[in-house]
Amino acid sequence: MKRSLLMILGLFILLIPNSAKALNTVHFYLFHGDGCPHCAEEKEWLQEMQEKYDNLEVHFYETWSNVDNENLMVALKEHLEINTEKPKAVPFTVIGEDTYVGFNQSIGDKMEESILTYSYQSYEDKAGVFLGLYEELSQGEDLKTNEEVEEKQEEVKIENAKEEQKEKVWIPLLIVAGVSLLCISIVGILYYRKKVK
Repeated sequence: MKRSLLMILGLFILLIPNSAKALNTVHFYLFHGDGCPHCAEEKEWLQEMQEKYDNLEVHFYETWSNVDNENLMVALKEHLEINTEKPKAVPFTVIGEDTYVGFNQSIGDKMEESILTYSYQSYEDKAGVFLGLYEELSQGEDLKTNEEVEEKQEEVKIENAKEEQKEKVWIPLLIVAGVSLLCISIVGILYYRKKVK
């Protein structure tokens, strides 16, 4: 009886369409400096991205107190032909075939687009090969077309805008609640003082 059930279960699993393929692993390289405010901001943002995208593989390289990592970053920038006036500037990020210097919310939005793109499409991981982490340049496979990826990016932009709007709504409400509470407290204190006299 158990064998029959196992065979039926096995056949059922084999017959399920394999449309839900796993996402490509996206390699994220962050060169940062301890004490750098923009680096700290990107790291905080990156924690959210790691919760959102479990296919994100992050590699950290601290450059301000590690000369080897600093030299590695400068050499990688040269290898990727990134012309910058400040070759030691951090944060420096490589995601698939895309590179970013600095960090703000706009750059974060572009980084998330890169994460989405490479989650669904193949890419060359020049940084990973240069750093000696991977032997194969080509990573992942094409799981969606460009149009499908762009649709997904639009969905994420709309979702992010909604989240941002929710945060903006709460701030004024919290201010109004705080001011109201303060006013009630002041009126209560004045009333209590008047009643005591």
